Amino acid sequence: MELLGSPHVHGISKIIYGKSNEKLVLTCEADAPIHWHLPKFFQNSFNYDSGIMSRVQVDNFEDKDTHKKNSPGYRYKTILTINPIWLDTGNYVCHYKTNNTEQQVANDRTERYVYIPDDNNLLVQPKGHVSGSLTAVTFAPVVIPCKPTHPNVTVILMHNRKQVYPYVADSDWTFDPQEGFKLDMMKPHLYGQYTCAVSNGKKK
Repeated sequence: MELLGSPHVHGISKIIYGKSNEKLVLTCEADAPIHWHLPKFFQNSFNYDSGIMSRVQVDNFEDKDTHKKNSPGYRYKTILTINPIWLDTGNYVCHYKTNNTEQQVANDRTERYVYIPDDNNLLVQPKGHVSGSLTAVTFAPVVIPCKPTHPNVTVILMHNRKQVYPYVADSDWTFDPQEGFKLDMMKPHLYGQYTCAVSNGKKK
């Protein structure tokens, strides 16, 4: 049984920095059929269509000669081209399409996190978004999806108008710029209204 490695995405960095409205190209290759999974952050967090499909083009190629012995290169290639805006910041995944019983897969995906910096949109959220509700379960993990369009943006978390992250000793919260504010365990005293702000004071 042939062992397939992870799909190969061009470039060595796992983090990519694009520019708003400037073409960005991601190329992935493998020896079995592959496709791209686009960020689903807005559907999952805001029930909102970011319109990413209108900005994306995907071209798929197959080189049937690569099955020949000592033939260089991969058989399958998929090229994703996007003219991104800040809403397109997120995780792009090159994924094997199916589990082929004749081929064993060591890892079925390769991920790249793409930032699209935008001085006018420092958080990854729709324009005009002011508030929303988040259901939390006591003693379960919680994520508040305030993500920056660049990792150097300082994001502040307020709880009932009191800052709880960053620069707060023994804060219950941690922060991951690719996910948002994270809490290992929700407790009753942590329920309430939360607000995200960026370091320049613009409320988001």
